[in-house]
Amino acid sequence: MKIRTHLVILVLGAVLPLLVFSAAMTAIFWRAQRRAFEQQFLERVRAMSIALDSELERYLGLLGILGKSPYLQAGELQRFYEEAKRVRADQLIWVNIILTDRKGQELMNLDSPVGAGVPRTPIGLATLSAVVRSGQPAVSPLFKDNFDGSYAMAIMVPLKQQKTVAYVLAAVIPQSTWLSFILRYPVPPDATMTLLDQQGIIIARTLNNEQWVGRRPAPALYEKFRKTPEEAYQSVGPEGQRLYSAHSRSNISGWTVATGVPKEKIEQTLRGSTVAMAAGALATVLLAVGLAVLFGRRIAQPVSGLARSANALPTGAPIETESTNVVVEVSEVTRAIRKAGEQLEARESALRASEERFRHVANMMPGVVWTAAPDGTITFANDRWYAYTGLAPAQNARDWPRLVLHPDDYETCAEQWTKSLREGKEYEIEVRNRRYDGEYRWWLTRAIPVKDPGAHVLMWYGFSTDIHDIKQSKEALRQSEEKLRQQAHELEQQLIASGRLVSLGEITASMAHEFNNPLGIVMGFAQDLLSETDPSSPQYQSLKIIDEETKRCQRIIQELLEFARPRSTELTLTDIKETVGKTLNLITNHLYKQKIEAATLVDENLPKISADPQQLEQVLVNLYLNAIGAMPEGGKLIVEANTEPVDGTDRMVVITVADTGFGIEKNDLPKIFQPFFTAKKGRGLGLGLPICQRIVKNHGGRIDVESQPGHGTTFKLYLPVN
Repeated sequence: MKIRTHLVILVLGAVLPLLVFSAAMTAIFWRAQRRAFEQQFLERVRAMSIALDSELERYLGLLGILGKSPYLQAGELQRFYEEAKRVRADQLIWVNIILTDRKGQELMNLDSPVGAGVPRTPIGLATLSAVVRSGQPAVSPLFKDNFDGSYAMAIMVPLKQQKTVAYVLAAVIPQSTWLSFILRYPVPPDATMTLLDQQGIIIARTLNNEQWVGRRPAPALYEKFRKTPEEAYQSVGPEGQRLYSAHSRSNISGWTVATGVPKEKIEQTLRGSTVAMAAGALATVLLAVGLAVLFGRRIAQPVSGLARSANALPTGAPIETESTNVVVEVSEVTRAIRKAGEQLEARESALRASEERFRHVANMMPGVVWTAAPDGTITFANDRWYAYTGLAPAQNARDWPRLVLHPDDYETCAEQWTKSLREGKEYEIEVRNRRYDGEYRWWLTRAIPVKDPGAHVLMWYGFSTDIHDIKQSKEALRQSEEKLRQQAHELEQQLIASGRLVSLGEITASMAHEFNNPLGIVMGFAQDLLSETDPSSPQYQSLKIIDEETKRCQRIIQELLEFARPRSTELTLTDIKETVGKTLNLITNHLYKQKIEAATLVDENLPKISADPQQLEQVLVNLYLNAIGAMPEGGKLIVEANTEPVDGTDRMVVITVADTGFGIEKNDLPKIFQPFFTAKKGRGLGLGLPICQRIVKNHGGRIDVESQPGHGTTFKLYLPVN
């Protein structure tokens, strides 16, 4: 051990106990100061809670005096109404005075004359019922005004007659009053004051008031407010900053006054004195160590110089002296953390802005458009309706259900329409309407109510769509597909029983003739209706299913025809690279939907071969689609093309199609090229691979297959170059 090390250890042994003692005293001082701040915050919110109780007691007292009015005792509501208006004029912050009976039914509302239809009170029935049950004054939670949607609350006093609560008198006070209340008291810089109701909903807040009024703070904060009447603690504010917080609950209203001061601001104050104490102790240690090092260096320098010289002689490298400033490093780390925090806050702000955006989508349906009054009387219908029914506008207002609806649908339609009118809810029904020539056709009818801010229906917008052809097409498709499945099953049984496929061509041609015509008609109707139907309507999806299933039936027939009566091979000089690229483009949409990655590796010097391009494309697309079907959860499709010598002499083009799907079972692998064999029950006839094998054989080639269940399948097409 070096001399300098001995000196440093000796000095540290004397100084470290003092340093430990200083650190302990610093921590104790820090905690004491922090508790003092927390107590100060708690006393502040407690004082504001007392002030809030005093304010509410004054309002309740004034309201109680009004409730003892002789006019109310005598039942003279008009004179009591006038007296209440005078009181409201004196109390500028009272925007309304409401009188209800013990069941919550409004008897008087200063927003409406006595005798006029009294609007529904915005005060919740549960709150009014609680006042009636307890017989004590109360303060309501925050609510939204029925008329302008602004936030307000109410103070309520029960009015008794013969020791029984007969009325509840309430004064409505706007939310802005309570923001002014908390701003009335001095608030320390950077501190945020918040006022919450009994349900933890924010009534007023000195920071971002409009953003947070009517919302509830974080669940953890709400649980603290709910469980403890008052407490001081650390928390995370709604804006994400860490706070020293305190809250106190009002005894009268059950509201909570809360405050929060950024933790950084408090600890910055504490840090000044703490850093001074720590710096003194650290300076003592550094001075002692520095002196030890200095004297140690002076003592050990000659010896160290010799050692350095000895070590440097073989290499000739100079001796480097490194120094470390701990304070600078700590400062750099602090700045780095602060910068990272600022970047994180910026990202969080951008995320919040993104989450606050929203979009409103309006649905417009084609067909008959109509409107109705709140009582259901038809007020307008477009020309298409009159052209269909042959009615005159004068008949349409009241008589159309009797004149147009099918007798079997009349009662159901009237019952549902009456229910929608009564409840003010959307209306939807499928009914048969009589055309001008007497024929009944199926229609889908919908209606949407338009309401005012008070939820009263102003009018109805309705639309009706002719779905008769859709219903017929769906039924025809169902019958046609069922018949086709039955025919295919019978044909398969006959072929298996006889073991011969000689008559397949004639049977398939007959089936194609029998089914292609009705399928073409069904698909034609479906495509016509698709072009006339709004994509956002529910009928559009049904029509798409009809169209897609019809095309699927036609593909099944085409596969049977192609297998039974293959067309001749027309050979031409074919570019394999171009064919691979073209076929992959055809399945791009399938790959995207199934989240499948495609990878290709085609030899740039690949020779052209003599082949039928259309048949070769058919083989590749069939293999691609089989691979996609084997990867329902996504995966990778690999397509390669190169040349290989086969049997030692002949060069052949080898096209490899590999997937990472679920593979083929070992027992099924020998059967995949057999006609009508398929492991995909209910999906195809099992003719795709037999057709592919026949096409490749007609080109003088072959197909090999390898598969590992759970790992994927690889098909290799060998095609002669010459």
